[in-house]
Amino acid sequence: MNQGRDGRCTELRQAYAGGAQLVDVRTRREYVTGALAGAINLPLQQVAAAHEVLDPERPVLLYCHSGIRSEQARITLAAMGFETV
Repeated sequence: MNQGRDGRCTELRQAYAGGAQLVDVRTRREYVTGALAGAINLPLQQVAAAHEVLDPERPVLLYCHSGIRSEQARITLAAMGFETV
C-alpha cells in the first residue's frame, strides 16, 4: 500500500471514501476510549453476527490495536462469504 506524506495509508482512505466499511474489532471499552471517525464497533467476539451489521457486498476495512484480532476477524469474515476484507 502507498503511504501518504502524513504516514496514513492513502489507499485505505480512498477505499473508505469509496464506500468501504470501517470496522473496529476491539472491545466496546476500547472503542469508546478512541475510535476512528465513522468506524463501526464489531468486537471480535461478535464477528459471527457480522451479517446483521455489515453489507457483504461492500469492502470491509478492519482494525484493532495490534493487528491480531483484525486478522482473526478477516479469516472469519472470509469464511462467511465476505469477499473483500
